[in-house]
Formats: sequence, structure tokens, C-alpha cells
Amino acid sequence: SSPAIRCDRLCIVLARRQERCAVTGYPPTPSRIPPAACAPVLPEQLPDDPAALKALLLTQQRAFEAHEIAHQEALEAREAERQAAFRVREAELQKAFEARILEIYEQLRLARQRIFGRSSESHAGQGWLFNEAEALVDAAQALQPVTNLMRDVLRALPAAKSVDDFEALLPWNQRPEGLLVA
Repeated sequence: SSPAIRCDRLCIVLARRQERCAVTGYPPTPSRIPPAACAPVLPEQLPDDPAALKALLLTQQRAFEAHEIAHQEALEAREAERQAAFRVREAELQKAFEARILEIYEQLRLARQRIFGRSSESHAGQGWLFNEAEALVDAAQALQPVTNLMRDVLRALPAAKSVDDFEALLPWNQRPEGLLVA
């Protein structure tokens, strides 16, 4: 194919790219605007000299390569921008995810406190239901003198030899400070 046909094909390809820009609504960027490669680098009348034709083709090829390099750089820049935006969005989503996890933990802690915390015993009549251990301790302290007396009577019982010794061990003959063993 001749250089003029190649130039026409290049111009058609670049024109189609420009039409796609207009259709897609992307703003024109340097990579989307056809460079001077689409302008007629070749003259209307081509020279018959092969060296001059080679020089024209080389000029056109360099212009096309420059356009392709600019286009590739623009694509790489756009990809870098997309990657940066993706990383920023991913970081935002990660922070939101961590904040939601902390919020769920806080809700769980508050629910446990509401169900099992001290405030759950604040209803009338409910406090005594869960104070079994405290009630047993209070009862044991109230019965401490009686238990001490019974312990002392049971210890002294084997040592009793007479009826007077057994009489002395009866509760009404006892004093609070201890047994009256004869």
C-alpha cells in the first residue's frame, strides 16, 4: 500500500477515536486529539525520488510514533489516577468497616451490661432472688452465737459423767460467753 493510503487510514482511525470521545463524553485529552500526524505530512504531489519518499515516510512514521507515545503516556497516567482513587476508596471502606465493627462491639457490650449488669436487679423484689450467697452469709453471721454454743455442747457431751453434768449442758443453763461445765 502507498504512503498516501496509509495516511488516509491513519486519519480515519484518529477521526474515529475523536468521534468516540464525542460520543462517550470524555473530555478531549492530549492522547485523544489527533496530532499533526493526521495533517497532510505528505504533499499533494509525491516526488519521484526514492530518497525523498523515504524521508517523507520517515517523517510521517516519527509523527505517528510520537502520537502513540503520547497516547500510551496518557493511558498510563489515567491508569495511575484510577489506581490511586481505588486505593483511597479502599482505605475509606476499610476505615468504615473497622468503625462498624467497633460499633457492633459497643452494642454487644451495652446489651450484655443491660441484661447481666447491676441495673438488671433494680426491679422491686428481684434483688433478693440473686443474693443467695449474701443471704447465706448474713444468716450464718446471725446464727454464729448459736452455732458456737452447739459446738461447745457437743464437745463437752462425751466428758459428762453425771446427771448434773448433763443438766449443765442444757440450753437454759448456758450463758452467752460459754458453757458452765462443773
